Amino acid sequence: MENQEGNNNYQEKIKFENILFLASRYFSYTLNKYSLLEKFIYLLEKKMFYLDFSVFLINKGNLFLETIKGECAVNSFIFVISNNIAHIVLNARNVKFFNNLSGSGFFIQGSILSIPMISIGKIVGVLNLYFNKKIYFINEYVKFFNHFCSQLALFLLNVNLYASILQKSTLDSLTGLLNKEKMYNCLKNELFRIRKTRKVLAFFMIDIDFFKKYNDRMGHVLGDIILKKIGNCIQQSIKKFDSLARFGGDEFCLVLPSTNIKKGLLLAKKLLLLVSKIEIKGRKKQPLGSVSVSVSVSISIGCVFHSVCPGPINKDMDITLIGLADKALYKAKNAGKNCIKFYKYYK
Repeated sequence: MENQEGNNNYQEKIKFENILFLASRYFSYTLNKYSLLEKFIYLLEKKMFYLDFSVFLINKGNLFLETIKGECAVNSFIFVISNNIAHIVLNARNVKFFNNLSGSGFFIQGSILSIPMISIGKIVGVLNLYFNKKIYFINEYVKFFNHFCSQLALFLLNVNLYASILQKSTLDSLTGLLNKEKMYNCLKNELFRIRKTRKVLAFFMIDIDFFKKYNDRMGHVLGDIILKKIGNCIQQSIKKFDSLARFGGDEFCLVLPSTNIKKGLLLAKKLLLLVSKIEIKGRKKQPLGSVSVSVSVSISIGCVFHSVCPGPINKDMDITLIGLADKALYKAKNAGKNCIKFYKYYK
């Protein structure tokens, strides 16, 4: 009898180690959060035969339900939320077992095993396992689930770190806007898209007038504040699918899908007005009496691109548009600044 029990325990241990090995193998193949969760769920359902569970993950300090499976999990969800089960486990940073739920007043039966996902001292979420009857867990099971959730937590932290680094590599460190390299990618993608959709594209180059004089007079700290305020002002004035980037120095650029000449010029005029109203220190000492920008607009008509000039796309079209926008910007600067100049480009 003892030999049989010992053999069963040994088999269980082998099973646990095999699942942990599979988890490490599966999780190491991806840097995508949703792929990780798919593998995690696969192991729970197909290798461990747990069909009732929910996963909560932390995002910006708050817990969010990421997935829920099974009738027991759905039936127990109100109990879990009302009693802040996930938060209790987060605060305790330890496994919690909620047995005999029939006395909870929620007209449900069964038990919940709640395991925090912790790795290198950081907690990223909570796994809840649901059972439709009163059940007891031995220490080996609890240890296993701690290891299992810890593995997922480690790989989720790696995914979050990778996503953070990837995002920072596309953003300007001062303004938080897209950087020059990302802008080039956005422009190329839009040029490829309008070739298929036969729509228009507007491209703006925006330059702050007399910015060097302001910097020399007021200092670079206040100059940085201007860059941030103007970037934020433009960002709040454009549509969701428009792309704003800091091109470099005191220049910004805008990629505006589905924007024709009429809409583009209306937006450009709106930006001139909004920027002139930005409150900054020393604005009255600026040559024009306020902060101002010169805006150039370069427009490409997608539908003409297809019908008039069939054939392969010009690989340097993005460079052409940027060059025309820069040329128009130079005209705006020579025309007295705080104004708009544009080219119409059909290709």
